[in-house]
Amino acid sequence: MKLFNHPLIIRDRQRITKNIHNILVIQLGDIGDVVWVTPTLWAVKEAYPHAKVSVLVREDRGTLLETDPSVHRIFAVKRREKGFLKKAAEQIRFVKTLQRERFDLVFDLRADDRGAIMWHI
Repeated sequence: MKLFNHPLIIRDRQRITKNIHNILVIQLGDIGDVVWVTPTLWAVKEAYPHAKVSVLVREDRGTLLETDPSVHRIFAVKRREKGFLKKAAEQIRFVKTLQRERFDLVFDLRADDRGAIMWHI
């Protein structure tokens, strides 16, 4: 079943026309939020069937998506109890790892500060 036949439209006017090969979907919510991301992943994969679709979730939430055939790779934000500087350095390394993936398109389903900050470091 096809979900839609049109290119992705943002804010009713802007169309994404660039060749999309690598996509990241960010869902840093709780377990229920991660379960509900599944239809979104399917729709993204249907819209871009040749693209690799990765997902970013909180630690221990990725197991919910491991068997989903639309998911290429799962990235997990780990929680560690460390000093502020060590934790900050670890987060910066993690963000740089994500940036090296060179995603063509990123969907932040929470639209909170953390997702916005990741792409400006």
